[in-house]
Amino acid sequence: MAPITVGSLCSGCDGLGLALEALGCEVAWQAETDPIAAILLRDRFDVPNHGDLRTAAFTPVDLIAAGFPCQDVSDAGRRAGMRRGNRTGLWFDIAEIVGDLHPSWVVLENVAQLARRGLDQVTHDLARLGYVGRWGTFTAAAVGAPHKRARLFLLASHTDSVRRTGWAHSGGAVQQTVRIGSDTAGSGTRHQWEPSPAYHQRVPPRDHLGKYEEAVVRWEHQTRPAPPLADQWGRVIPEFTEWMMGLPPGWVTDLEAARRPMLRIIGNSVVPQQAVHALQRLSALLEK
Repeated sequence: MAPITVGSLCSGCDGLGLALEALGCEVAWQAETDPIAAILLRDRFDVPNHGDLRTAAFTPVDLIAAGFPCQDVSDAGRRAGMRRGNRTGLWFDIAEIVGDLHPSWVVLENVAQLARRGLDQVTHDLARLGYVGRWGTFTAAAVGAPHKRARLFLLASHTDSVRRTGWAHSGGAVQQTVRIGSDTAGSGTRHQWEPSPAYHQRVPPRDHLGKYEEAVVRWEHQTRPAPPLADQWGRVIPEFTEWMMGLPPGWVTDLEAARRPMLRIIGNSVVPQQAVHALQRLSALLEK
């Protein structure tokens, strides 16, 4: 069976695209305006980047994915809610694209606060366009990451669609079926990054991690050994945050970019392992 083709909107460094490809999908195109992230997408995916989704023309795909801006619904942001013209209001443009392309599936990701500051609008628009779906809040900690990062994920299927995603799994335990980390930056392709060797023995104590050491070691077992936490000036280094986010080594930090833009791109990403878990669970609910 041909893979599910994905159109990625608000792509960033496309951690959501990584998750979907780990589930067997194929990213066909992306839409990202940030110039540094655009360089990353070109080097990592080599598919068309259509830039500004509000003015681009897109080809049909099986699935539209979007981790759209959260600034207007996040507790850390403006809390203004979703409105046309603001950052989170890009949803209205995304809904128009969904209506035009009529994909079989829609995958959305945002902060958990979307549930009370805009999800009603999202689900109303999807229902109007002929979609049924499931949503839920999932944490990165649930898959072993050393931080909570509660995020809302939504999976919707068009009522005309008869094909199943094939992602569903049953049972309450988290199934760690996907490795997205690697020990060697740039090893392999985005489809098949070389997995880390099993990291089963506890690393020597690292006093500077304090109470967080156990959480760090747990994530090392799921991914790869953690890079150093900070540089010589005591600043958290991008390589450490990249590891915390479950991204392959060098996915962002191989770029010739300053520290702060790299941290911003990493911080706006999706933890791929978290997204895989969320989409497996939502698929199981949707395809009962």
